[in-house]
Amino acid sequence: MSLRQLHRNYGAVRPELGRAAHLAVSARGTLSYAAYWARLASLPFLSRRQVDAMVHAKGLEDVLEGMRQGRGQVFVLLHQGHWELAGAWAAHRLGGLATVAEVLPPRRVMTRVTSRGRAAAGLDVVPATGGAGRRLVEVLRGGGAVALLADRDLSDRGVHHRRVPVQLAGVRTTLAAGPAELALATGAELRPVSVVTGGRRGPRHRVTFGRPCVGGPGSREERVAALMQECADVLGESVRRHTSDWHLTAPLERGAG
Repeated sequence: MSLRQLHRNYGAVRPELGRAAHLAVSARGTLSYAAYWARLASLPFLSRRQVDAMVHAKGLEDVLEGMRQGRGQVFVLLHQGHWELAGAWAAHRLGGLATVAEVLPPRRVMTRVTSRGRAAAGLDVVPATGGAGRRLVEVLRGGGAVALLADRDLSDRGVHHRRVPVQLAGVRTTLAAGPAELALATGAELRPVSVVTGGRRGPRHRVTFGRPCVGGPGSREERVAALMQECADVLGESVRRHTSDWHLTAPLERGAG
């Protein structure tokens, strides 16, 4: 992980900041990132009641109504806030939550922390291998929910998936095409979801489920691009408002074209 790259990404999405303001956002982002790892390590030791007390959500009822009508849900997230904590909170409300994760080296400390945290969250973690798509389609066609992180390009780690160009917070970059492709293939609703940290009073973590993306006419490729740009519009605004909650430590503009 590269904190220097994290700070560069902050500068890209907040170019109006002066040097002092950029340093302040970067300092808050570094602390937020450290807090993310600390919370992930503590997740196996938290009760459901404790998790519930930490999280406040907006838009959940709309999601549940879609699921009651048999429509699967594809949630598009960035590496923002405490997303595993949000997943733990959401999983038992949605009857389960599937996600995809790269296969990490088994002996690294961070790998153990991540694996234990995701297991404690109750997530159905599908390895990012050739069979991942089939499992996710099965979940969605059964009316279930899938959450996918879209901002990190994993091609440098040997995980190759199609990406589409978007404007995210005013920066030309790419997002994974998979969420939109899954939604089109299964008839599921595609929703951007932001996860940010609040103040000292009340629930500390706010999860906002966006409205279903509509997309537009055109070829399948054009529809995928339009759907992911809709997600990028919503998530990019959240990044600009809550910059230090965004923890993307990889180059933002890789593969933007």
